[in-house]
Amino acid sequence: MIATDFRSAETFELPLTLTGGLSADEADRRVAVALRAGDIGARALSFYLVCLAESGGYQQLGFASIELYAETRYHIRPPTTRSYVATGRALRELPAIDLAFREGRLFWTQVRELVRVATPETEDEWIEWAADRSARQIAAHVARRRKGERPSDPSKRRISDVWFRPDGRMNAAQWAKWTAARQKLEAELDRPVTDAEMFEHAADLLLGSSPDGTVAGRTPVNHTHYTITAVHYLRTGLTTIDIDGLPASVDEETARKILGHSDRPNLVPPPDEYHVDDPHENDGPEVPPQERDIPTPDAMRREVLARD
Repeated sequence: MIATDFRSAETFELPLTLTGGLSADEADRRVAVALRAGDIGARALSFYLVCLAESGGYQQLGFASIELYAETRYHIRPPTTRSYVATGRALRELPAIDLAFREGRLFWTQVRELVRVATPETEDEWIEWAADRSARQIAAHVARRRKGERPSDPSKRRISDVWFRPDGRMNAAQWAKWTAARQKLEAELDRPVTDAEMFEHAADLLLGSSPDGTVAGRTPVNHTHYTITAVHYLRTGLTTIDIDGLPASVDEETARKILGHSDRPNLVPPPDEYHVDDPHENDGPEVPPQERDIPTPDAMRREVLARD
């Protein structure tokens, strides 16, 4: 068991001892210790990411999403964050698997695969079956079974099953819409969703919508939380899209479409209206530094612009 107590990631340190020239047995023992420490860290990370995701704590820390929080603060890629959150949520419903991990009978890589298929009714069988199998063997077995099936059940998924892979690349504006749509769907379902689920829901909306625009089976959420923020800079003519709290520039054609659909299509003035002294700039007296307020955080500035 590793017990830690720290106030901030900036001041937190773990002792690290690296010794060369050890015997094979001792080096192997230290590999096991290091791997176990990493597994414990992964379990703690998944637990606290779930806490921040469900309490909205990432918003209190100034981030628009749990993915943006993890990527900005700790350089964790969004798909990895979603995997940690999904595993952490699943383990709350699978106490036997969680206990087996805590006791060292399962590795984190094994747990990550088992939670995809195990249920409270089948988790004991999956633990026993997975005990002497590698994560790769477990992943291959799980891939051919559905949630709730037992490891001894005959596979209903065959190697010959037909699968299709959509192909496409998105620019900044398209990706911003995709990300906002994912966040809205996750809010409706109260769980993470995959790209495949996103495609399926998009198809369902197109096929299930009525001529009057109504869509059956939708769970209402506050849609204003899932708007896309575009910022146009008068001085430079640059237009950016807010993606996970960070600005991404868009090409001129996309910018024209965005401005044309906004309620202020005249944001781009004729060239002869550009002046060195921009009328939109502050022209009041300069405030002494000691009397100035603290700078507005970029995250808050973007939220205010989105609200307006």
